[in-house]
Amino acid sequence: MPTLADFRREMTRIDPGLGSTHAMNAAGKRTITVNTLKYGARASINRFTEKWMVRADSATLPNDRVRLSYDYDPTAGVISHEGGDYSDTTSTNEVLELLEHEPHLYDEAIQECLRTTRFRDIEVMPTHNADRYWLDQFSWMTDPGHIVRVGWKQSPVMTGNRNMEKWNVTSTAGVLEPDLWTLGKESSATYARSNITRRGAYSLSVTRSGTNCTFSITVPVMETGVAQDSIQGLTATGVLVCRSAESSSVTVKVDSQSASGSSLASTTSSAHTGGGAWEELTSEHTVNASAELLVMTGTVSVNEAALVDEFYLMKGGLNDSVRRDIAGTTWNRFPASFEQGQPLQLIAPKNIGLGQQIVIESERPYTTFDETRVRAQTADLDPHDAPIRLIAQGAVYRLYEKMGEDEQAEKWRRRYQEMAARHLAVDRGTDFGINLFPANKMVPAARIR
Repeated sequence: MPTLADFRREMTRIDPGLGSTHAMNAAGKRTITVNTLKYGARASINRFTEKWMVRADSATLPNDRVRLSYDYDPTAGVISHEGGDYSDTTSTNEVLELLEHEPHLYDEAIQECLRTTRFRDIEVMPTHNADRYWLDQFSWMTDPGHIVRVGWKQSPVMTGNRNMEKWNVTSTAGVLEPDLWTLGKESSATYARSNITRRGAYSLSVTRSGTNCTFSITVPVMETGVAQDSIQGLTATGVLVCRSAESSSVTVKVDSQSASGSSLASTTSSAHTGGGAWEELTSEHTVNASAELLVMTGTVSVNEAALVDEFYLMKGGLNDSVRRDIAGTTWNRFPASFEQGQPLQLIAPKNIGLGQQIVIESERPYTTFDETRVRAQTADLDPHDAPIRLIAQGAVYRLYEKMGEDEQAEKWRRRYQEMAARHLAVDRGTDFGINLFPANKMVPAARIR
């Protein structure tokens, strides 16, 4: 995964006019030695003066992060600055960035490019007996052009990001978090993305140290206020597929709650056996007749690092069809139409009924790095999933645009937009399947206000 520093360094790699990066060989209080810059006495001593020196790998960020060079010794490869003394005078595995412009301009350009670069994303919504679905839960769907297509899937799962594959949330600690799930913020808890999985690319690592760790999601029980549209009195099952080395540690609970968050009834699964293998835990819950919310919560209650590979809440009891997640999506074959306004509303066939899913494919912007950390100059090593070359090209364009260098900005804008278009391109082929939705029966509309 690239970091903020990696994006910035890629900018200088593809456009050396913006700066350069070098492996550090030594550091003093006010000097950096770079052996590859030992060009000899005939080299210009002005070549690396008046450059912004960035040490993104320093152990003492943000104090040692930025200095401005004033002298360069081409024989010794030593660059000097007149800023405050470095606190960290080690140089092991450190990279020095020598930038032509203020570092915060590069970071702002990267952030702006992330906000405006989109990727293909698929989200699901549980169905009900009414025909209207508000899309305000998907904050990036603010324009009709953001929705690519809409479909339908015979799946009783009521929650998204079932397999922990979506990580589009940047926490205030600078780490990526899984979409939709609320991670408990216990002071001793650590949450991280792991490559150890049962299936798929990622799982959620949950480390407990002294205080229980939780992860949860909340689902409305009654979408429209009509009894026939709710799952009150019906069965809902919480499913957690996890790995644990401690018995009586990991459980999943389904809780019927009022709108104020008061518990009306709850059901907790048996605990993982602690054998270290992947196990499926289930909590089959009868939804309270007065419930307005369902909350599913996973808990790690013994000190360990447990792994979560699947976590979902479904209508009814679990079966092998749901376990396999093999239900296909039938896409609407006809273009959707919109009315302008926010939030968007989807109008679907009335005969879909409870226990299925509406599927929405959209063009979603990449998440940015945490803005507070960027401003505080502590985000250099924070990770990201966006493609490094695409974002770097766009950031170069944005940087030149900020500086009013229109000719350079236009050159890089063309390169970036061509790559961004390829990034979004998908050959649909004939994957629409049977048209279960007449053209006029599934059209996103908008709330007028």
